Amino acid sequence: MELWVGTSNAGKMSEIKNFFINSPVQVHSISELPVYTTPKETGKTFIENARIKAKALKAVKSNTWIMAEDSGLE
Repeated sequence: MELWVGTSNAGKMSEIKNFFINSPVQVHSISELPVYTTPKETGKTFIENARIKAKALKAVKSNTWIMAEDSGLE
């Protein structure tokens, strides 16, 4: 099973990969995609921005599991 994560942040990817280390899940980052345009985060909340990222990634990786989050300062 593949899980694509809507981030290119190495620290976040390390945490997520460590979470799945003993599972059959193969975790991938948007930085592995040959063509991907990071969407503008125009949401008013972390949740809205995470949804924007998730929808953009799902448009490129429609047949896999995707995950996105946003945890900036608020």
